[in-house]
Amino acid sequence: MSAIIVSSVFIMLFHLGVLGGDVYYLYDTFVNLPLGVKMLNALTVWNLILHTLYFLMATVIDFINLLTCTPGPYYRIVLSKVGLFWGRSSKAVHTLPGRSMWEQHRDRCFAIAFAVSNLVGILFWSLLFPGMKGKILVWDIWTHAATWASIWVELLLVLHVYRWKRLDIPLILVFCGSYLTTNIVYWHTTGKWWYPFQERLGLWAIAVYPGMILIAIIFYFIGRIISYYYWSWLGFACCRKCVDPDSSYDPVIAASSSDVSDTERLLP
Repeated sequence: MSAIIVSSVFIMLFHLGVLGGDVYYLYDTFVNLPLGVKMLNALTVWNLILHTLYFLMATVIDFINLLTCTPGPYYRIVLSKVGLFWGRSSKAVHTLPGRSMWEQHRDRCFAIAFAVSNLVGILFWSLLFPGMKGKILVWDIWTHAATWASIWVELLLVLHVYRWKRLDIPLILVFCGSYLTTNIVYWHTTGKWWYPFQERLGLWAIAVYPGMILIAIIFYFIGRIISYYYWSWLGFACCRKCVDPDSSYDPVIAASSSDVSDTERLLP
C-alpha cells in the first residue's frame, strides 16, 4: 500500500508541476504579451486553456483520492513496469476500480486535450516555426513543446478510459467549431487572417479549418488505440461494466472468468 501511495503522490506532483507551468504562461499570455486578449484568436491559447483545465481537474482528483485513501492501483503497476517500484503483482490481469463521475469527466477531457495538443504541436513545428528563422521564445517552447510532451507522458502514466466515440467526437467538433467562429469574426472585422500563412492561400484559407478538424479526430483515434494496447500490455482488462461505478458487477471475478466476451471489452 505504501508503494501505491508514493507512486500516487509522484503522479500528483507531475500534474501539479504541469498545472503550475500552464497557469504561469496563461497569465503571461493575457497580461505580459502585447496582444493580450486578442491572443484568443490563436489555437495555441485555446489549447493552453484546455490543457490547464485538464491538469487542474487531474490534480484535484489526485488530491481527493489521496485524502480518501483510494488511489488508483494502476499507478503502481506502471511505475513498477518501468523499474521505479518493485513487487509487481503476479496476477496476469488487473482490473479497474469503480470510476467516479469526475474521473469519467477527466478521461473525456483528456481525450479532447490529447487530440488538440497534438494538432497544435504539429501545426506549429511544421507550418509556423520554419518562418520564425530560429527566433523562438520560451513561451513558444512551453505552449508548443512542453504541453505536447506532457500530454504524451500523461497517456503513458495514467490510465484513461475512452468511453463513447459518439460523444467524444462531437465535443471535439464543438471545440474546433468554436475556435473557427472566433477566427472568422476576426477576419470579418480586420480583413485578414490570424495566421500569416493563410494570407498566402487566398480563398483557400478557409480550407485550413476542415483539415485541422480532421487531424484532431485522427489523433483522437491514435490516442484511443495506443491507450488500449499499451494498458492491455500492462495487464489491464478494461470492460464497460468495470468502469461503471453504479454497477454491482465484480470486475475481479470477471477478469478471471472466461465469461467476459470480446464485446464487453473496451475496444479502441
